[in-house]
Amino acid sequence: MDEDRFRSNISEEMTGDNCGSSQHLLLLDEFYRSAVRLGGQRLLWQIVPPEMEECYEDYVAKMCNEGHINCDEWIDFGRLNRIPAEEYFGSSLWQLYKSIDSPYKSVLKAILLEAYSWEYPHTQLLSIDTKRRFFAHEPDLYGMDAYYLMLEKVTRYLERIGDETRLDLVRRCFYLKTHEKLSREPGVGSMPWRREALTQMTTNWNWSQEVLKELDNRRNWKVEQVMQVHNSLLDALMLSYRNLIQFARRNDITSAISPQDISILARKLYAAFEVLPGKVTLLNPQISPDLHERSNVYRGSGR
Repeated sequence: MDEDRFRSNISEEMTGDNCGSSQHLLLLDEFYRSAVRLGGQRLLWQIVPPEMEECYEDYVAKMCNEGHINCDEWIDFGRLNRIPAEEYFGSSLWQLYKSIDSPYKSVLKAILLEAYSWEYPHTQLLSIDTKRRFFAHEPDLYGMDAYYLMLEKVTRYLERIGDETRLDLVRRCFYLKTHEKLSREPGVGSMPWRREALTQMTTNWNWSQEVLKELDNRRNWKVEQVMQVHNSLLDALMLSYRNLIQFARRNDITSAISPQDISILARKLYAAFEVLPGKVTLLNPQISPDLHERSNVYRGSGR
């Protein structure tokens, strides 16, 4: 990603993994809270104290001019003190599109957008929250985990609005994203610390062994159960989408996403979700990887 082009808000062409103009600072928020450096230049944003976010450019210039850092050795995508309201509509469209391939993750992200809009104009961004925890040396073991923070934020929002249905759904999405199976013995790739954390969380959620066994048996879910999960995920996504549209109308907002990108996403979404006579609904393989049945019985009316 080119830092100069990004700071100038120049979007790349929308592709399967490139969100185009559908989101900009929301993308930066996600990047800042989840990026892991394996090599190359370090992120300048990470060393700027959270209380300096409003005067980010002046603080960075002072650090460089006084020789505290060599700015050529750092990569700088800029400050992130707020998200323009114009970004929410395009980003919600993007999450609907991404749900075609990643339904569990997209539900969490879509409701996070909704939670952000609910706090507008004083939105508490997760990236800033992560930075505050880091600078404050808070002892929370999971306070730097991007998905845990997202679940925590979404949980607070759904509890405040009394949406128990979607709260249960996002917890299930989070659990399935970990790929742990608490009702079984640890398998390949299982991590003791993750199992311990999930055990504590599911206990706090009052989950029974039956719920855990059902989720852990996801690989064996068949068409009827997958259809139920598919509909629940889609209902949650569409509710977030409608709530964000209402947010835009209340604030008289014009979307930042380009008409061209809206057209691209609309075509993809209609192709995936529109219900038409004779159209075969495609069930997401990410919900359950194997829909094969041992035997099938077809019922038809005789002539």
